[in-house]
Amino acid sequence: KGERRKIREALSYLAPFLAMLALAAGLYGGNSLMWRTSPYKEYKELIFQCREVVDIRQNVKGYDLMPEVYEELNISRDACFMADDYQGFDDTDVWTAETAEKVVMARSQLGLYPGFGELVKTFASCWKVFLTYGFMWGIAGILALWLFAAKHDKFKILALAGQIIIFIGIYLWFIWLGRYLIDRVDAGMFMAISAGMLWQLGDIRLGKGRQAVCLLITLTAMVVCLNQYKTFHSKYSDNLAGDNGYSKKQIQMLIDDEHLFIVGSTALNQYIYSPLEAFPQGYRDKLYFSAGWAVRHPQVMELLAEYDVENPYKDSVNNEKVYVIPNDVERLVRYVRYYYDENARAELVEDLSAEVGINIYKLVS
Repeated sequence: KGERRKIREALSYLAPFLAMLALAAGLYGGNSLMWRTSPYKEYKELIFQCREVVDIRQNVKGYDLMPEVYEELNISRDACFMADDYQGFDDTDVWTAETAEKVVMARSQLGLYPGFGELVKTFASCWKVFLTYGFMWGIAGILALWLFAAKHDKFKILALAGQIIIFIGIYLWFIWLGRYLIDRVDAGMFMAISAGMLWQLGDIRLGKGRQAVCLLITLTAMVVCLNQYKTFHSKYSDNLAGDNGYSKKQIQMLIDDEHLFIVGSTALNQYIYSPLEAFPQGYRDKLYFSAGWAVRHPQVMELLAEYDVENPYKDSVNNEKVYVIPNDVERLVRYVRYYYDENARAELVEDLSAEVGINIYKLVS
């Protein structure tokens, strides 16, 4: 009886873990099944190949070195500029999984990857940008906390040196891939080093005065890092207002309008909402960002169909239901003229643009 009771106790202890494993396996199986069925299967294949095209961000350079390859695939130089800015992959008349695969294969033969000397030089130049990030003040606070409170024995110094070496190695690899100076990537890298420094503080005993200083430094670092979402990124256009409250009013005015807005990847500030607040209702229904990995998702395509849009570039021309807010209106017009309508032009929607404070256009021919 005693052994049976022990077995029952063990099973009751294991039951929640087994149930969690079963639930995870079911969710994984259901998710895998969904991605093997149409139209999700086609979406996954397209995005997987286009990710390979984007990650290196060398399409313009590749076009200049082997224009015949891109021209044979009917990919213009403007399409390459847009691809390097994570745009254009929702135009499946231009980009297909097969086209993207051919571009990646041709480009891999050019040896576009930088050498070690160029990697080191680029890494050194990155610090000019690193030091402009708002969260670096938080990192500086954590470094001050480490210098002020940690026990600096040789093992902890070696551990910190090891973290720095790993950081440099990983970041050189990011540069090699072309995935560098992306704020969300950089923030994660520096946060990892900060976590290592905080972990090395260990169980230390401090006087009340030092405890107060450490607490002040920690709170400052937390506030600065949490406030990072308000960063003004230099690549964004003049459409941005410096005050996030006003930017949110601009977004709400767009949502309240009856039109669908096709928005470029950097045409609107997407940093105005905190991780702790929800997007306003209708944000993703009325603002279609023609970049990133959500494009061509089946649910997104259902939304576009409500505005008679299958291809956002072709079907926006002379569509009374659609306005555009592009990164570069001249490039967008050249793109549409090259592929779809040689008479296309962009007309500023003056009344709405003046009301919202953002340059809004409609494509007409």
